[in-house]
Amino acid sequence: MVVHLCEQLEVPLRERNRLLLAAGYAPVYAEPSLDTPAMVPVRDAMRQLLAGSTHIPRGDRPNWNMTTPMPVSPLLIQDVDPELLAPPTNALRLSLHPEGMAPRIINLAEWRGHLFERLTAASRSPAPRN
Repeated sequence: MVVHLCEQLEVPLRERNRLLLAAGYAPVYAEPSLDTPAMVPVRDAMRQLLAGSTHIPRGDRPNWNMTTPMPVSPLLIQDVDPELLAPPTNALRLSLHPEGMAPRIINLAEWRGHLFERLTAASRSPAPRN
């Protein structure tokens, strides 16, 4: 039951172990140290992800405004209204606006639904700690 609830609530694995212990059960999820030989592929993957993330735009989560430039193909933004690209560029507005990237998104209804789910979930969770 604890595991099922954690899955439904998308509780991180480490926190699931803590809840299992609090409920009187043994931890189910392994927590290997990054220093172990078994974690070499994970460390390598993390290094690769971090090296590649220098080209990912950053943003302020509550407002979805991009705080670093967005390196995109000119084809993606060729017909986008220039006002939507003016700082502060809002990622939600840019992707969902009819004069933004929305006309190029084949599965716009699914994408819009995904974004709205994330917004709803974010509005229910406490503000991130700095």
